[in-house]
Amino acid sequence: MEHINFLEKKSFHFTYMTMVLFFAVYASGFAALFIFQTIHMHSLEARISEEEKAVDELSSQSQKSENSSSAKDSGSLEKIMNVVDNKIEWSKYLEIISTIPDRVWLNEIKLSKEKVLITGNYADTKDVVEFLEKLKKKHIFEEVVLRSTQVDKNKDQQEILTFAIEAIIHDERSDKKTK
Repeated sequence: MEHINFLEKKSFHFTYMTMVLFFAVYASGFAALFIFQTIHMHSLEARISEEEKAVDELSSQSQKSENSSSAKDSGSLEKIMNVVDNKIEWSKYLEIISTIPDRVWLNEIKLSKEKVLITGNYADTKDVVEFLEKLKKKHIFEEVVLRSTQVDKNKDQQEILTFAIEAIIHDERSDKKTK
C-alpha cells in the first residue's frame, strides 16, 4: 500500500481502488445528506400542520368571543359597579402591619367588607396575646377573637405554632348615619 504525502509535489495517480473509495465516500455522504434532509422536511411539515391547527383553534375562539362579547358587555358594567360599591379601603388594613410583634409571622390576611381573617405563626404565646391586644386597640375593628391555635411539625420535626384570628371590621357608615 502506497502512502500519499500531499506536501510533496508528486503527481497523483488514480487507481481503480482510489476511484472506488472516492465514489463510495461521496455516495455515502450524499445518502446521509438525503436522509437528513428527508427527516428534516418531515419534521417541518409536522410543525406546519401543528401551527395550522393552532391558528384554526385560535380563529374559532376569536369568533366565539366576538359573538359572546356583545352579551358580556352589559354584564361587565354591572360587575364594575358591584366592585366599586363593595370596595375595600386597603389603607385602613395596612394598620395591621404596625401591630405585628417581632416574633409573629403572618401567612395570610383574608379581607372582606365585614371581617378579616389573619393566619400565621408565632414563637411564644405571649407574642400572640400581644398581637391580639394591639389589634383590639385599633379603631377599625369592633371585635377581635382568637379562633384557633395549633402545634404542627415541619419536615425537620421542629414545632411550628400557628394561629388564626378573626376580627369584625368597624362599619364607619353606621357612625355617619347616627351623627
